[in-house]
Amino acid sequence: MHFPISKERWRRLRPWVSAALVLLILAAVAFAARHVDWPQVVQSLRHIPPHRLLLAALFSSLSYAGYACVDLFAYGQLGDRVSRPRAMAIAFVSYAFNQNFGALLGTIGFRFRLYSHYDVKPAAIGRVVGLSFLTNWSGYCVLAGIAFSSRALHLPPQWDLGATGLQLIGIALLALVAAYLGVCTFAQKRVWRVGGADVELPHWGRALSQVGLSCIIWLCIAATLYVLLRHLPQGQDAPLGALTVLSVFLLASIAGLVTHVPGGLGVIEAVFVALLGGQYARHEILAALIVYRVVYYLWPLLPAAALYLWLEASAPDADARRASSRGIRESGFENR
Repeated sequence: MHFPISKERWRRLRPWVSAALVLLILAAVAFAARHVDWPQVVQSLRHIPPHRLLLAALFSSLSYAGYACVDLFAYGQLGDRVSRPRAMAIAFVSYAFNQNFGALLGTIGFRFRLYSHYDVKPAAIGRVVGLSFLTNWSGYCVLAGIAFSSRALHLPPQWDLGATGLQLIGIALLALVAAYLGVCTFAQKRVWRVGGADVELPHWGRALSQVGLSCIIWLCIAATLYVLLRHLPQGQDAPLGALTVLSVFLLASIAGLVTHVPGGLGVIEAVFVALLGGQYARHEILAALIVYRVVYYLWPLLPAAALYLWLEASAPDADARRASSRGIRESGFENR
């Protein structure tokens, strides 16, 4: 028999279901961590060359610089209430917290909180959020489409997806981006409802810029990982290549998104170990991923937190300030 759950009941149960899933994943990660030779991981950490740490920090910084520019694509939604530098600061803060704590708090919550200080309407903020999602994932689709369709990644035999299945997914992702660019070029309807927000389609030239910037951002994140993984011993028949790292990273990113674990904690590590552990020592891979988490996730939180405090302190005192939760409700994001 089928017992449908009402929308209201599911809305109440969803946080508990998500929390249970996160705890289950963390428990599985903790169980797997018992079999890791942590003294060897520490030893591998000490052997990562300093110049690779600097390169990783540079690529990480470049990716966040790109994220800071994302809201400029929707700057027309903000009118003249927010300056471009302040919009870039808000985008940077939002993405830094998004990467560590999830989209609801970071990408959505911080934007509604900070933009509402300038009397930006919730619907306009919702369009900014929606366009930021489109910008971010358009580049992912391009790079994943190229990486997956190229068959650069050899999946384990026990994975049912297989090389052909992954290749078909890559082709589908490229077709999706082509469709988006086609809609931006030829569609008569310019405002679409995406994920609870009204998104105004950009002109084809701006859409190409969106995709290009997003590709650069994702490549910089992958490069952060690559320069840390390149120190792995290269005695294998198939040396670790940049396209392989990019492919594994893109698969790990979507796995982290699906599981809803903040920052993909444990999920990214599990995917990398599953796909590269047969060629390289697990303690070497985990050491590189630990440094990646520090460089890409934790380190940007320091300037982001300081910048957030400055944005709050310098916001105009106005009776029209809206609570971020109210803005989220009015824009339709409460059902995400």
